[in-house]
Amino acid sequence: MPMSSALRSRAPRGSGTRTAAPPRVQAATRARDLLMPLLAGPTEPVTLTTVKCLLWADVIRRSAGPAGGAEPDVLLPGSRQDFGFWEYLDRVGPEAEPAGLSSRRLAELHDAYLAQPWPIGYDLLRGYAEAADEGRPHPVAARMRELFEQSCRMLGVRGFEPPPPQGPGPAAVSEVMAALEDAGLVRHGGRAGQVVVGAPDKGVPSRTLLGADGRPHPVVHLLRDLLPVADRYGTVILLHAHRMSGDYVFAVKLLRHLGVRAERLALTKVLPAPDDRPGPPSDRVHLWRLPLDELAGEHGEQAVRLALRLYFVAALGKHNVEPYRDDLLRRTVTRAVRVLEGASSPQESDTFGFLVRWVGADGRVDPYRLTASLFGRRERIPDEILRRVFL
Repeated sequence: MPMSSALRSRAPRGSGTRTAAPPRVQAATRARDLLMPLLAGPTEPVTLTTVKCLLWADVIRRSAGPAGGAEPDVLLPGSRQDFGFWEYLDRVGPEAEPAGLSSRRLAELHDAYLAQPWPIGYDLLRGYAEAADEGRPHPVAARMRELFEQSCRMLGVRGFEPPPPQGPGPAAVSEVMAALEDAGLVRHGGRAGQVVVGAPDKGVPSRTLLGADGRPHPVVHLLRDLLPVADRYGTVILLHAHRMSGDYVFAVKLLRHLGVRAERLALTKVLPAPDDRPGPPSDRVHLWRLPLDELAGEHGEQAVRLALRLYFVAALGKHNVEPYRDDLLRRTVTRAVRVLEGASSPQESDTFGFLVRWVGADGRVDPYRLTASLFGRRERIPDEILRRVFL
């Protein structure tokens, strides 16, 4: 079944208006893929799991061109915001202006918010969601976007910047519901306002996507971001948390029923470093836990960038069971230095031939197998591969 329209006549972000439910169009046939790193929200604290998701997506994206394909575009989960965090900040009152809040302080505040013993009712959050849709994000959200962009630059991740505020915004929740209803997927729930979506007879299980209080399910935010642009791409690839696999298996089935070719890649979260020192949890799970400045001073920025990909993509893998360890990252930097020193020149190597051996049945380079191959000691790695994919 063709998916609902890419919402062509929609108002730009910040206009405060929405168009009526759009007509349907045919699914796209273009070869270019779209990556959605769902573990990398630009208005959320940058954790080690965020780093892992960004680096996996970066290797997937940058390896496509040298392997003869079109480099995928990237769509960050922009409509998904932790509105409860904004309410908490306004209630407790941060001690500084948003522009003066550091990554560490914001993560400490987020830890305190998550430690609250009671959930926040959606009636207190609806105003924050409506303001964001109208182009009036919370002041701290803008600061967190700045810090997210800084983190991407620090990691050497390019092309993952959040879309500009004046660009086309996400679809309204009502537009998403209209698209699902148009496809015959909406089953109104037993409680007033509740919306259940599914088609069990067609292999799409039923789930509540809108609660009776109006709270949207996380899959609704995915559809809000994706439906306006999905028909431009051949395949949408969702990178998501392994523990949320049930939600995203469901999301993929919904998307396919709407005419969007969708696939998913589940990544296990990075476990905290061993609790070998006092401090809040954020000291053990966030980006500053990585000794990047120290390692760059000792070995150089390029060695650190390569080592981050070796560690978070190859050493940890998709489903890591070991926690983050400083000593293993440091050893990986040593290996990265050796790889860089032994790289072969363009005249000595077959770049395409090296890369194509890691192409899977889906026609894409397997990021794990490619990155893990750099730990091998039998051949020199083409310099062009290092420059175009890893550095």
